[in-house]
Amino acid sequence: MPEKLTHGTIRVWECKLVIPAEPRPAHPHFDTPLKVGVEEIVRRHGVEVLCSFTGWGGQLSNVELAVLNDDDDAAIEAAEQKYRLPALIDKLVVAVEASRDIPVDEPVGNAVLVTEEFADIARQIADVTKGD
Repeated sequence: MPEKLTHGTIRVWECKLVIPAEPRPAHPHFDTPLKVGVEEIVRRHGVEVLCSFTGWGGQLSNVELAVLNDDDDAAIEAAEQKYRLPALIDKLVVAVEASRDIPVDEPVGNAVLVTEEFADIARQIADVTKGD
């Protein structure tokens, strides 16, 4: 095993258990047997468990919530938005790189255009991430 774990050296299995907000379970740690059981089954299959994190503070993504509500249109829209974000970030990186090529002695108009482009991309990113 590498000395330092990174996203490239580990795999994460995620499970979200959704229950109604009310009534609350009688015992605050009633989920401990679930966690221990999952860890034990993974170990029985010869896989080392490095750690596990559980808790009731999780949230569903917009896609997961739409699926839970059986709203196919909203699920498709949320999924499309999720995949737009990396493209918008790439676009922003390209714009930043291009702005570095503007000579210092160029007219202010070029700086205004670049600033407007940054603002437009930032608005698009805000639209995509709204509600997450």
